Amino acid sequence: MKKFGLYSGIVIIFFSIISTIMVQCYWIYSVVDEEKKNFFRDSGGALFRTVQSLEQIEIADEIEKYSNLSSFQNSIDVFIDQCNYKDSNDEKYNFFVQKSMLAEDFFEHLYCSSQNTLIEQRTDKQTLDSVISNNLKNIGLDYEYQYAVYHPLRDTLFFCHNIEDKDMFLEQALFKVQLFPSDQQKNPAYLILNFPNINQRFYRDILPMVFISFLLIIITCITFILLFRMLYKQRKLSEIENDFINNMTHEFRTPISTISLAGQALSDPDVQKLPQLMDQYIKVINEENARLGSMAEKILTSATMENGKLKLKKENIDVNAIIKDVASKIKMQVEIKDGEIILDLTPNNPVIYADKMHFTNIISNLLDNANKYSPKKPIIKIITKTSNNMLTIAIKDNGIGISKQDQKKIFDKLYRVPSGNIHNFKGFGLGLSYVKFIVAAHKGKVGVESEPGKGSTFFIYLPLKYK
Repeated sequence: MKKFGLYSGIVIIFFSIISTIMVQCYWIYSVVDEEKKNFFRDSGGALFRTVQSLEQIEIADEIEKYSNLSSFQNSIDVFIDQCNYKDSNDEKYNFFVQKSMLAEDFFEHLYCSSQNTLIEQRTDKQTLDSVISNNLKNIGLDYEYQYAVYHPLRDTLFFCHNIEDKDMFLEQALFKVQLFPSDQQKNPAYLILNFPNINQRFYRDILPMVFISFLLIIITCITFILLFRMLYKQRKLSEIENDFINNMTHEFRTPISTISLAGQALSDPDVQKLPQLMDQYIKVINEENARLGSMAEKILTSATMENGKLKLKKENIDVNAIIKDVASKIKMQVEIKDGEIILDLTPNNPVIYADKMHFTNIISNLLDNANKYSPKKPIIKIITKTSNNMLTIAIKDNGIGISKQDQKKIFDKLYRVPSGNIHNFKGFGLGLSYVKFIVAAHKGKVGVESEPGKGSTFFIYLPLKYK
């Protein structure tokens, strides 16, 4: 149930993050889309007002020109004469009639002049640029723009602004509106307006919001990854802790049961009559008691390491002498399995400044592992070398080996390599973490080279220092 709950929580968090990312992407898309709609609406309105302004300017210019023509002056004189002799009852009527006649004359003149005038003569670039610029500023658009007047029949651009390539300009044009739309021309000219790189400008304008959104998404993803790793490690630690407790219970139960049985046997009057048998039971009790003490010492040492309160009692020690001593003690266990220990020690008897007890323990741990994980006829080789003021100790076996994946974890506390269905190897998972800690406390390094089915070689590198 705990495992199911963990994975359910991870799935929920994962889909929450995906949903957040999708919402953020949709929000960014919506903002850009809304910006585009506003831009096209405002720009189209500015262009429409530009066309209106150009027509108004043309009409104003034509009124000014027409007022100076003789026909206009004659119309005014006629209008004044008629007003002087009009009937008082028809005053309003005559006024509007004469006004209509003047307007009719003017618009007839305006129509005829526009029909026969080229588009480039009806306005000029300065006026066009001023009107477009003012209309764009009025709606707050400060984007870079291009414009030109295009006559399709003549296939010509007039009054070009910031245009280098005619075909590209016509192809990319965003806005196109007829100039002087009130004219009844079959081949009108068009005012074309374009904003180059407008999409880049849209995204550049919302870049700060995109950056903040992206940053929040990254932080959320990192938080999720860290949370997932923490939960995964917690579950692994829980499994390792349970495994450690089970192993410890099993390891302690065996010697305790043996001591209990030996104690019961010693209390038997018949056994007390046989001194030789009593000595054997006493020996078993002492051995199992020493075994219990050794296991308790490992756990206490691990706790001391965890608290960082381990104190080393350093002295000058002969490395080769300690290795020979440890090898002689484990030799019998190796030979029981028809194996052997081979010593290839450097002849110069290297001396290091180290804690003798802990150094002895790390050699003993590595030799014990080499024997334990070599099920058939273990061949254990111990090599010492000195070079560049460094001591190298290599302990090689022909055991089951360690996979690349497990090699990264074997020095972690409480970690034990899964043995599968081959063997059920005993232990707390404290030995190699202890080795690494002690070697590091002596300013050294520890490493391993291994391949499944081809054995392992553990290396210890220590500085050659002595006092």
